[in-house]
Amino acid sequence: MNKIPFASFVTLLGKDKVGPWAYNDNLPALEMHRDWPLTTQIRHYVALCLDMIIVANQFLTEDDLVQMNNIDYETLSLNIQLSKNVTNNEKTIIFDDNIHSVCPDLAQDLIRSSMPRITYKDLSIPNQRTNEWLEIGDVVILNIVAQNYRGELHIITNKIKNDGIRNVVGKLAPEDLNFIPYLVSNRPFKFIGGNNHEKI
Repeated sequence: MNKIPFASFVTLLGKDKVGPWAYNDNLPALEMHRDWPLTTQIRHYVALCLDMIIVANQFLTEDDLVQMNNIDYETLSLNIQLSKNVTNNEKTIIFDDNIHSVCPDLAQDLIRSSMPRITYKDLSIPNQRTNEWLEIGDVVILNIVAQNYRGELHIITNKIKNDGIRNVVGKLAPEDLNFIPYLVSNRPFKFIGGNNHEKI
């Protein structure tokens, strides 16, 4: 607004980090960030479209710098924990960084990424892992029962009953549930994580 850059603080975790006060309780600008990993704090600010992100305490390690360098500062990134036995075809859809954006005709209980059903219309997606109930943060891909909608990816935003057309392929990491309000119409997004997390 008015072309005024907006900046905010992130914090390094750990009692060994140094700040301006004798007592160290981390230095986040947002209280919700106090115990979040550094990269999650930064990705949250990317979701909020901040212009500048400042690390409020010190000292950054080489690993911190590598992780910060690997963040996509242009696209909202969602950390996914993969379901057990997710297929390679489903992973292809999940981790295609150039395909996901929020469908403009917003649904009440889910966020739709509809382009995968076109790009991957020939992929085999049998119906499996069709949990009876879908919870907030579940990531699902429509299976062969959905016919021409097969391959479409959804992020569940309200608890709903599964009608058997959706395979549960993963779940957003707990902190990333806070990113859901920023998945607005036509906004691109991508998934990260997956194999680096405990499977559900």
